Amino acid sequence: MKPKFADHKNDKNVAIIGSGPAGISAATFLLRKGFNVEMFERSDRAGGLLMYGIPGFKLDKTTVDRRINWLLEAGMKLHVNCEVGNNKSISELDKDFDAIFLGIGSTASNKVKIDGEESSNVHFAIDFLTGIQKRNLGNKNVNYIDVKDKKVVVIGGGDTAMDCVRTSVREGAESVKCLYRRDEANMPGSKKEVVNAKEEGVEFVFNVIVINEGTEYLEDADIIILALGFSPESPSFLKELDAVILSNKELHTYINTNLSSKDYEYTNTIGFGGDNSLKIDLIAENIFIKYLKKFGNIYSEECGLLSINSEYTIIVDPLD
Repeated sequence: MKPKFADHKNDKNVAIIGSGPAGISAATFLLRKGFNVEMFERSDRAGGLLMYGIPGFKLDKTTVDRRINWLLEAGMKLHVNCEVGNNKSISELDKDFDAIFLGIGSTASNKVKIDGEESSNVHFAIDFLTGIQKRNLGNKNVNYIDVKDKKVVVIGGGDTAMDCVRTSVREGAESVKCLYRRDEANMPGSKKEVVNAKEEGVEFVFNVIVINEGTEYLEDADIIILALGFSPESPSFLKELDAVILSNKELHTYINTNLSSKDYEYTNTIGFGGDNSLKIDLIAENIFIKYLKKFGNIYSEECGLLSINSEYTIIVDPLD
């Protein structure tokens, strides 16, 4: 269903960094309230995870394009192949916009941290899925991971692991096996995805932990794909903001020690959403007014908070 957007614009300009689910949601809410919105995406297409992270057999990409086109029709400006901190500085955005929304997602792949992890036949799920999807969408000169006629082992038990095994089947792998450290009942991914994978010929091995030594259990594999979850990246432009980096635990302590819910103010702010925030709707609909107080720049890798103005911080309460 096409969202209903505001008929009239206000005089506030918001930059959105990232065009994935968080950025799309923020743009939708802001445009509905009459804000002028510009979106900056480092890839060649908008959509983020929706475009390149989720396989086409699960999500038709025309659906993503349709959503982006609705935003463009509502007046949003889109800049692709534009990485903030590289092609455009954060200071430029600070100068040109009243607020900045960070929707950069969690794209840093978690590692096993064992010997051999850097081998040429060991790959991260995001690289595997992104390469295949770019090729399928017609991108030229894509160095995708070819698993045709290969024995593929995927380590992990979430939805991303299921995307990898099912994609490998479609890419013509000789065999596809999924290794998971717990039993089937405790797999974090969709039960439907597991059923589908089994129907497509994927073999599952449970209660298997990848370690350096001390085991006689071996798996024969040509290609190993690590699907162990993702962590937020710390954007390079944070250095320009002289931001303090806090863990989630440190964030809770900081909020409880230093901040209160009084003295809300309007100011030039940054909001942070998506995989790094538990309250994306809070930021998107209240980007100028929630929990602003004079305590300097802070950035939390888990739930996210930041202000582009060195005097203020926008707080997204992770307990709310």
